[in-house]
Formats: sequence, C-alpha cells, structure tokens
Amino acid sequence: MKLVIFSDNHRDIDVVRWIVQHNQNADRIISLGDSELKEHELSNLGVFGVRGNYPFEPDFPYDLIMEFEDIRFLMTHGHKHFVKSGLYNITCALESNKCDVALFGHTHQALIKKEENYYFLNPGSTTHPKMGLEKSYMIIHIDHRYLDIELREVYTDKLIKKHLDHLMPRREVYGF
Repeated sequence: MKLVIFSDNHRDIDVVRWIVQHNQNADRIISLGDSELKEHELSNLGVFGVRGNYPFEPDFPYDLIMEFEDIRFLMTHGHKHFVKSGLYNITCALESNKCDVALFGHTHQALIKKEENYYFLNPGSTTHPKMGLEKSYMIIHIDHRYLDIELREVYTDKLIKKHLDHLMPRREVYGF
C-alpha cells in the first residue's frame, strides 16, 4: 500500500495538483491540514484528511484514526496536541487510541522519529518550510508491518531521507 502525505500547503492548490499528478499510483493521498482549501477542491483531487488551525479549512475532522496493513495511524494537524511544544500529548493520544504511528503537520518541519514502538512522522510543509528545510511531502509504503518512509522534495521529487523498519506486533494492555 502506498500513502502520500502532505501538510501546510496554505492555499497553494498547484502544489497539491503536482503531488497528485506525480503519485497517481497512490492508494491514499492525505492532507494533514492547513490547506486553506475547500473540501470539494481536495476531494475532487482524491485527497482526504484532517483540518488544521486556520479558519478557512475544509470540513474534515481534527483527528482521524485509520488502519492500513495492520498498522494503526493517528492523523492530525497537531495543534490540538501541542506538537510545537513536544511529543508528550501526541504520545498519549497514540497510547489511548492504540495507534502505532502519528502523522502530523503544524510545525512546518519534517520529522521521522521512532520512540519505543511508536513512529512520529511529519511531512514538513509544501510551501513554507522552517529551519532552512526543503519544501517537502512524504510517501509511506506499507507491507504488513513493514514501513518504507520517504521524505521527498516538492517539484523535483528528489529523495531527501529514507527510513525502513519493521514494527513489532502491537502490545495489548491488560488490566483488572
């Protein structure tokens, strides 16, 4: 399965069209918010996702939980989980929702980070990256519990970073 993830395009529909056109074989194309586009503009391109913190966001939910190939994903823009202040709150959301991977935006900084058996993935920003980073988006190939994560530059499709890993089976918490 191929997931294409982007965030923080801030009204730039051309960059969304480019991502869609260059990833026509994707199984899902997901916006992590701050698109500032109308829902039908994204839906007509085959994009779904979550809403960000701008007032002109599509009528998407703030958080989505979806499972692909036995991996549970929490998709969020991140502002409601205070990701600019760290990963504690989003880690709690992962744990309480029994998710393996957090997909979020908001910081405009790309991130591929593993802590314990959780992944924190941020595709960066397609239009306004911070810290001198490239304009970027992310491709995630999933095969059962194997992840092949690619961070790619917008408009050149140059590979910025690649990460491969196998997620251990999810541990169920048993209580009395």
